Amino acid sequence: MVAMKKLKDVGLSVPQLIMATMLVVGGVGTYYIAPTAFLYKNYTLFFFIMNILLLTMIIGLTFIAILLLPTLQKIVLSCMLFFVKRDWKLKFLIVKNMKSHSSRNTKTAIMFAICLSFLIFSGSTFSLLGNLIVS
Repeated sequence: MVAMKKLKDVGLSVPQLIMATMLVVGGVGTYYIAPTAFLYKNYTLFFFIMNILLLTMIIGLTFIAILLLPTLQKIVLSCMLFFVKRDWKLKFLIVKNMKSHSSRNTKTAIMFAICLSFLIFSGSTFSLLGNLIVS
């Protein structure tokens, strides 16, 4: 007798399984492969692992910042309305628009933050490479 079961019924979630696999691969790469590459003077592999690690940290920090976006929007709105008293009557309308456009605002903020962090990362990498070449 064959019984078909979904992963959800067994207690497994596909996104959690993918995330766990990525964390295991990242941990093995960081704690085993990177030091081994450094000891055997394979600097190309070592710097590749370090760059991937830094990029994933930047993406993680970006997503953490996106979680704080609604709170930050409310704080900025309160500050703006504190200094411009005549627009206080529009607060309900502004909050309603922010709620209705929240998914688009989040997507735009994610794109902007990732692009900005990539520019900062690539600039620092080029600076590091320039100093490495000079030395």
